[in-house]
Amino acid sequence: DHNRERPAFALEKRVAAAVLAKLDPRRPVLIVDHGYAATISVRPYIAFRLVKAGYKVEVPDGVVGWYGRNRTYEPRDGAQAIVVLSGTSSVPSSPGAVISSEYFAPERSALLTALAKEARGQKIELRPDAPQVIDREYPGLRHIFFDRLFAAFATNPRGVIEQQAFLKLVLQGVVRSPVLDQTTVRRLLVLPSDGISIGGDERVEVRLLSPEELRSVTLAGL
Repeated sequence: DHNRERPAFALEKRVAAAVLAKLDPRRPVLIVDHGYAATISVRPYIAFRLVKAGYKVEVPDGVVGWYGRNRTYEPRDGAQAIVVLSGTSSVPSSPGAVISSEYFAPERSALLTALAKEARGQKIELRPDAPQVIDREYPGLRHIFFDRLFAAFATNPRGVIEQQAFLKLVLQGVVRSPVLDQTTVRRLLVLPSDGISIGGDERVEVRLLSPEELRSVTLAGL
């Protein structure tokens, strides 16, 4: 009850519960994944829950080293399949019906998306004394971090906006453009920073394929 890591795995528990509610308990389950968070955290947790629930869990040949040769996928088994996908604000496309779609930190992701929409088409513009302010607040980081951060705005505004240091400069008036909603910026700065993503992935989606659907498509990794 006092494990400090417990809140970090809330998404895995929600997703696994949704998966268990949709599967056919009479059939094996093939688990395929795509995305860093899916591979590192979500698929292993789902596999563990399915095994505990009595399912025969199967995986593609390329990952049996993690799960054991006894779990190698056999097409003749008539397995159903779940595809676990993860990404930033979106996930890769995949066949199958969506049975779970979750964000690690739903409010944070929604606020970042809103600010990124506001920032679209704007350019970075700093107050004339920005170098002095940055050097005072973040000694030694102006060239090795902030110059690169500002340069990245043109191609990845959402990735820049999610940086707390950038948001603080916005509130200080150091960043004149993009013009962002101050209330949203303040809210982002007070939201918890734990459990917001894994490897930059903010969202996880799980899709379910029946045995018939699985036979008619080609899944990456098989």
